[in-house]
Amino acid sequence: MTHPALSADNPFMPSVPNQPVSLKSLSVDSKGKLAHRRAVGPLGFSFTVEERTFECRFYERIGLAGLTLRCTLGSMPQGNASRRQRIAIRRISQHARTEGLFIIIRRSGIIDLEYKLRPMAPITGTSLLSHLTLAVLTLTPWCDLLEQHMASRP
Repeated sequence: MTHPALSADNPFMPSVPNQPVSLKSLSVDSKGKLAHRRAVGPLGFSFTVEERTFECRFYERIGLAGLTLRCTLGSMPQGNASRRQRIAIRRISQHARTEGLFIIIRRSGIIDLEYKLRPMAPITGTSLLSHLTLAVLTLTPWCDLLEQHMASRP
């Protein structure tokens, strides 16, 4: 099925659509023409900001989209001398949940920060970049706060 926003004369030159065309909804069919897919994803990618690597997972279906960011921050401090730091990390974790952020402390002591978004579909390149920027701006103060109490960074 060819997307209605694509010109019949030139399938690689889209005409002006009356609604946004999703970032991941276009594909090339068996005949080499652009086609519209109904379900998209999941798409995994990563990027680095200020020495922090964010692992991302993005999906889109008709009318529904999801974006999850995860960043490994470092490790939980060990020993009796670090008791206050561990308590502080757990308190920060509780406060972060009220903001929709999840601080995951693995059995190995590694600390991950996870943030889930449900942006409105369709997701264009511009809207994906906007959501990622907003997420990084939201997560940065939490990362800074947690890193003050951790034993080490990855």
